Amino acid sequence: MGRMAGRGRILNGLAMLAVASFSLLLLLYVAFGEAERASTEFQVTKLVAQGQIIQNKVEEYLRSGQSLGQFAGFRSIAQPLLDSDPTLTSMVVRDPAAGTLFEAGKVAGESAPLPPLPPFLPSSPGGYQVHRDAAHMHVILPLRNKFETVGSLVVTVPATTATEPVRAAFLPLLPWFAALCLILAVFIFGTNRWPQKRQTRWYRAVFAGAFLMASVAVVWGLVGLYSDGARIKARALADSLDARLNEVIDMGLSIDDFSDIHLAMAEYRDLNPDIGAVAVVDDGVAILHTDRAAQGRPWVNDRLSFEFSSPLHQSRQDTGHMVVMVAMPSDVVYWAVARNVKNFAALFVATGLVALVFLTLTGGRSQTGADDAPVADGRLETIGPVLFVGVFVDNLSASFLPQLVSDSAHAASMPSLAVSGVFLLYFLAFSLSVLPAESFAARRGPKPLIWGGGVLVALGSVLLAVSHGFPLVVLARVLSGCGQGLLLIGVQAYIFSLASPEKRTQGNSIIVFNFNGGMIAGMAIGSLLVLYVDETGVFFLATALMALLALYAVLALPGLNKAALRPAADTSNLWRVLADRRFLECILLVGIPSKALLSGVVIFAMPLLLGKLKYSHEDIGQLIMFYAGGVMVANAMIARMFDHHINTGQLLTRGMILSAAGLAIIGLVGGDIVADVPNKPLVVAGLVLVGVSMLGVAHGFINAPVVTHVTALPIAAAVGSGPVATLYRMVERVGHVAGPVLIGQILLVGHYDLQMMLVPAAAMMILAVAFRLSLTRRTRAA
Repeated sequence: MGRMAGRGRILNGLAMLAVASFSLLLLLYVAFGEAERASTEFQVTKLVAQGQIIQNKVEEYLRSGQSLGQFAGFRSIAQPLLDSDPTLTSMVVRDPAAGTLFEAGKVAGESAPLPPLPPFLPSSPGGYQVHRDAAHMHVILPLRNKFETVGSLVVTVPATTATEPVRAAFLPLLPWFAALCLILAVFIFGTNRWPQKRQTRWYRAVFAGAFLMASVAVVWGLVGLYSDGARIKARALADSLDARLNEVIDMGLSIDDFSDIHLAMAEYRDLNPDIGAVAVVDDGVAILHTDRAAQGRPWVNDRLSFEFSSPLHQSRQDTGHMVVMVAMPSDVVYWAVARNVKNFAALFVATGLVALVFLTLTGGRSQTGADDAPVADGRLETIGPVLFVGVFVDNLSASFLPQLVSDSAHAASMPSLAVSGVFLLYFLAFSLSVLPAESFAARRGPKPLIWGGGVLVALGSVLLAVSHGFPLVVLARVLSGCGQGLLLIGVQAYIFSLASPEKRTQGNSIIVFNFNGGMIAGMAIGSLLVLYVDETGVFFLATALMALLALYAVLALPGLNKAALRPAADTSNLWRVLADRRFLECILLVGIPSKALLSGVVIFAMPLLLGKLKYSHEDIGQLIMFYAGGVMVANAMIARMFDHHINTGQLLTRGMILSAAGLAIIGLVGGDIVADVPNKPLVVAGLVLVGVSMLGVAHGFINAPVVTHVTALPIAAAVGSGPVATLYRMVERVGHVAGPVLIGQILLVGHYDLQMMLVPAAAMMILAVAFRLSLTRRTRAA
């Protein structure tokens, strides 16, 4: 017996170590990917600035009416740039008909060829394109005359140019992460004989400390990397302007004689909004400055800016030392750092949630005791992570799925209503699976529902991974809806079969916590992973995770004997419940509208609207994850109260009023209030964040207490709380189904403007007043 207990402790320790190591490696992997993406953006910006030196010269020639093939002096312009930047491989001018016209590049010998070039792609006016292959990265800039694009300039660097700085920053962290894992291993097996609860409690504290130290180390590396990247960008901009001004000097003219130089400098700053000031400084005096008030005065070094200088050639008339000065406000660099660290912070929260949930799993699985209570508590801890994984997988695609469905529908020439129809079918499939699943769980137990739901979600994910054709997208979402419905009912039946009546709200809190924790982690990690592995990679990952979940449910999930199963709800009194006025008031005024907001606003509308405002996938996912964060905060507050201390009517009313307030704040984003404010994208994101967070807190005041509220109604005392709770859960799914359709119609009428969120805001306020009046009337009558 002792040998088996020791083996169990060892297995539990190994599970804890595996969870910790996975969490730390996930943190390192996604942080590395985020840093690599940011480094690539900095390199592309630098290459564009360097390419614009040649682009401006060639386009000036083309606008004079000459042909591209007659341009002379390409090598004399390109070679100095190649010599000054050791990362540049080649610069090539191409014509779509004649192919390569001019080329300059660093070659090892006379016969060494230039790298292969990408196919010619017509560029949009004012834009550029980036093409990557296994060995090189190419930035393609269009070359235009007065009327059209006649060719392209291709600037090429090795593919490792962006990755080498990242590897140099992250490789030293590997021994640090290995040391942290070793410390955790020593602690786990050194405390192997401690009581399980004590060991798990201390292990969570030690792991949190290790995770925090790892995060600080990664952030430190990211800050240095992003700062260097921003400075590289500013240096390239300074060199670009220097080349343009040197053209004046090379013609034998004085800077003072060139009347349009102020316009050229102002235009340069307009094209590069990160620049704070541009000046030509001669012996410390700004003889030219984008700020006319500073012209003729000494150049003053600004401690709040990064400054870069590049010397000008000296003309015959010059006697001083002239340099081009470019000042970039330091807050531009810090904002670039903050934006990327923001992504990392979201990853930190998501990875921490994953670790917390699965550490709960390892602790819960080992709970044993002489009576049923500890065993039940342990099995309750065991089932929570199953729901977490299911919701996590469902939300991996939340930031880009509405846009993917929209693109698929448009490619199939489907009407705009078809987009919301796909979400309607998902929630319809989800809802229709509820009642049969409840009946099945009562007869056969919840385990088949859990592994069967996992299989269906895996099938839906793999369909989206292999094809984005509209019919397959519809089928995939229907399968996923059925699977998620079976999974939720299986977990719910498992929890309610083990939870005692006095732990009714606590059982609901386990569902709410893992549901919203999975939503946060899925949105945060999915919105970042899609940048590195594309949509297909995300769906394949979802498939693998759900397959593993199904396998876990079959092989490792503790079963329930028939005596523990909750009996099927008596449906003979369902019509009696539906005819009860108090039940109808709760479901129609609170339950259905709340679920409609979740499916219609949070899941369907917000990703679509923010995508149309050009927010990136990671920004969308991180904004929406604040909804789930708000739910979890409110749920944590409510879970600490005992059921008899909760005034559910007041909580539900406050939740509805807060829902209306959150939607109203989001609606203000689309109005004239923020139309002309500085930093509009930041203000819009801030208001959406506040509104979405308020909506999450509001739903936290509703989700768990509403079940307690309906099961405390007089009708529940007459027919039983089980049938009332079952019927409520089934009927509230109408909101899930109706939400995307109703909100989709509102957006269609309002031309997909965020201001249309004021419509559901007004509706929720009216419903809140009606619900409060009904409660007041009942109280007075009593």
